Order: sequence, then structure tokens, then C-alpha cells
Amino acid sequence: MSGSIGVGGGDFPATRDWMERVRARPAVVRAMTRADLVPPAKYTGRQQVLSAREWSNMFGDAMHGAVRGF
Repeated sequence: MSGSIGVGGGDFPATRDWMERVRARPAVVRAMTRADLVPPAKYTGRQQVLSAREWSNMFGDAMHGAVRGF
């Protein structure tokens, strides 16, 4: 498991084992090695800095407006 959120693999061994099995699946291996699927570096850090528009899309009026449409 990712140490980036402060949780070690030893804390949840069954979850760690499951993640390792998923990571070993052929389709996951292919997807994880495709250059066109690599997330932008901006989104891979521990804390992301969002623009006002990005924040609105994720958490603000733009997101709530999309939900109200249903």
C-alpha cells in the first residue's frame, strides 16, 4: 500500500496482498506501462495545487451543477 497517505502495508496485510494480486494482472501491467496513460506530474504528488477552475470542477459549483442535472 502507498506510504504517501501514512498507511503502511503491514497495517492491512489482506489489503496489501489484494493490491499485489491486482498489480500483477496482465491488463494492469499493460496499463501501468503505457506512456499515454501516465498521469501528469502535477497530479502525482502528495498535495496537488488546483486552479480555481479545477477546484470548482472537483468540489465546487461546477461539480454541484453537474449533479443537479440528474
